[in-house]
Amino acid sequence: MSVGEANRYAEDAVSRFLEAGRIALRAGANESALVTMRPALTSRAAMSTGLSSEL
Repeated sequence: MSVGEANRYAEDAVSRFLEAGRIALRAGANESALVTMRPALTSRAAMSTGLSSEL
């Protein structure tokens, strides 16, 4: 993984995490509740098909 790819990966992960928090708050979650993230289906599919050995 190049530095640019790692940067995009990290920015996307943070963006998804923040969005999940906003969705949880809109759904009525307590502000102090912990948001639990699951792995993306695309990373699981890539690993199971052998498309990327870098994951």
